[in-house]
Amino acid sequence: MRVTIIGNNGNNANVSDGGRLKIRLYKTLLEKEGAEVNVIELDGWKKRFFKIVSQIKKALKNKDRIIIMAGPKGCRIVIPLVNKLNKKQKAPVVFCPLGVGTLDAIIKKMDSKKAQLFLSGDLEIKNKDKRIGKMLSKMEYVVVQNESLLKRYASYYGLSNVIVLENFRNQTITKRDYSVESSLKIIYLSRVKEYKGVLDLMGCVKAINSECEDAICLDVFGENQLSEENQTLFDKMQDRNIAYRGVANHDAIPSILKQYDLFCLPTRYHGEGTSGALIEALIAGTPVLVSSYSQAKDLITDEETGLLFEFGSIDALKQRLTWILGNREHLERIGVNAQVVANRFVYEGNRDKFLKIFVGEGL
Repeated sequence: MRVTIIGNNGNNANVSDGGRLKIRLYKTLLEKEGAEVNVIELDGWKKRFFKIVSQIKKALKNKDRIIIMAGPKGCRIVIPLVNKLNKKQKAPVVFCPLGVGTLDAIIKKMDSKKAQLFLSGDLEIKNKDKRIGKMLSKMEYVVVQNESLLKRYASYYGLSNVIVLENFRNQTITKRDYSVESSLKIIYLSRVKEYKGVLDLMGCVKAINSECEDAICLDVFGENQLSEENQTLFDKMQDRNIAYRGVANHDAIPSILKQYDLFCLPTRYHGEGTSGALIEALIAGTPVLVSSYSQAKDLITDEETGLLFEFGSIDALKQRLTWILGNREHLERIGVNAQVVANRFVYEGNRDKFLKIFVGEGL
């Protein structure tokens, strides 16, 4: 079986964002399962547009199974292009949204509260994206990461070809040690970007440490994508308890996560998806603290398999961190429960569905 993935693979550079890591994971697993896999690289696509068109034409002519894994912006260019080139060939095409996919353009026009309500299914709006909806209906499958997105794609676009495949990792769940040290060790593991809440987290840790010396140690891992202005603030907030550690080697992430008492994803992005780093923390048994963005409820239950705080509220984040400091005995229970939930997010439990979708055995 020949499979062609269309997406930004980052030209094999060391990256930390979930989209490119997911493309690499799918490629590795499909090859391991015996498929011949080609990746049409979208990194720097404007300079190579005609070459990309030629590559897509070739893949369609060869009747490859096409997997579109372009980002929220790129997919709105790639989907119409593939549909147009595929009119005669009628090769099987699967769209695998990264994050919220095509819905990103819809929610960007909303304020934060409205976007949250829309993505969580508590607000219905008229489809203003009918062209893309029609194109998505021609896909063999639209493969989303959780039930919230399934309902939203099906309802907004009127689709019947939407299915859920968990954002899994090819890892094994192993026990971890929950010994308590004097300082609470927190890890932030995501792109270092303002809307990911990293500056909020650093500010809260700094404020708590000013009230209770050395209460928290925070290590920040991820690809630095800060603006010049935010970079200045980021640099100023680093001290003996708050440090930027660069981009973690992906193969080392499971062992790195086990070294921390808490994983924190304080995202302010209402379109946050099923975070790969959060999934890896659940697998590692490292308790998670997450803002209550629209899809968080698909991943964890508050105070059972993780901890939530009010989306967009710095005060709520600080209060939750303070609560954790005074109730650290709950972290082991939450971490153990998280690993039970994490069975949903390992390849072994998703393998059959993965192969049926992407190798074409049918559901």
